[in-house]
Amino acid sequence: MLRKLVIGLLAVVGVVVGGFVVLVIAAIAFFGVEDAEPAAQAAPAATGEASVDAETQVEQDAAAEEKAAAEKAAEDAAAGQEAAEKEAAEKAAEQEAAEKEAAEKAAAEEAEERAAAEQAAEDAAAEQAAAEKADADKEAAERAAADTLTVVAIVDGDTVDVSNGARIRIAGIDTPERGECGYDEAGARMMELARDRQAVLVLAGADSIDRYGRLIRYLDVDGRDVGLTLIQEGLATARYDSRDGYGWHDREAEYVAADAASPQAFSCEAEPSPQPAAPAAPAAPAIPADSGADPQFGTCAEALANGYGWYVVGVDPEYHWYRDGDGDGVVCET
Repeated sequence: MLRKLVIGLLAVVGVVVGGFVVLVIAAIAFFGVEDAEPAAQAAPAATGEASVDAETQVEQDAAAEEKAAAEKAAEDAAAGQEAAEKEAAEKAAEQEAAEKEAAEKAAAEEAEERAAAEQAAEDAAAEQAAAEKADADKEAAERAAADTLTVVAIVDGDTVDVSNGARIRIAGIDTPERGECGYDEAGARMMELARDRQAVLVLAGADSIDRYGRLIRYLDVDGRDVGLTLIQEGLATARYDSRDGYGWHDREAEYVAADAASPQAFSCEAEPSPQPAAPAAPAAPAIPADSGADPQFGTCAEALANGYGWYVVGVDPEYHWYRDGDGDGVVCET
């Protein structure tokens, strides 16, 4: 208000003085003062508004910071969740890989075990085949190495002499002894089959020599088994084998089967007597007094039929009662 009075006074002075310049200055001052006062009055209000704006700005900044912090926390949580899910996925993948590796390892071990078992079976089969081949080769070698000799004499239907001086008892067969029915037929057929022929002597089994020193052998002539031929033709029987206390021989089954299928080739029926009278009853066999010897019979066949026999020269006195047809120092042996 004071300012207005001053300005008013200046205006009056200007009029009085008449100075135009003063009047102008007064006017300027008046209007300038008028304008300055509202500005001065407005300054405090502007200051208050600035204070309010500052507080609002602080609040806004705080809110923005809280928002940013919340957003960051959300981002961190999301990142943590993603990391956890990734870790879980990696663990699941590792577990799956471990299970797959274990399954592959188990399958590989199973395959190895199966392959080992198959290889073991193959090895066993190969060993078996090798053993069988070795046995076959051994048998073939034994047969190839068997003595090949000439039959120089026929003792009877189942015994021959060969060129190295050995006496051979044909394995697994039996033919009639001298004086028995069929003796001549068996000896004649042996003569046809083997006399002066090259013969292969083949081991028959564990028993290679008998108690009289005769070699027990199969006799093969021109690829023919002479013993089997005699059985098949009914001139010999299958004997001296595992059925009657002797050892098994390699051709036993074949000999026994042939014997069962072959009828006897000769007849042992007595010829009719030309005498009309009935033959006299045979006298009882003579028994030497206080000799301890067996009863004496007319033939070895009779002695054997009564349970006696096998007399050895120089051992048994009964030896001299009978004919030693094969000259082997034994009578009534079969």
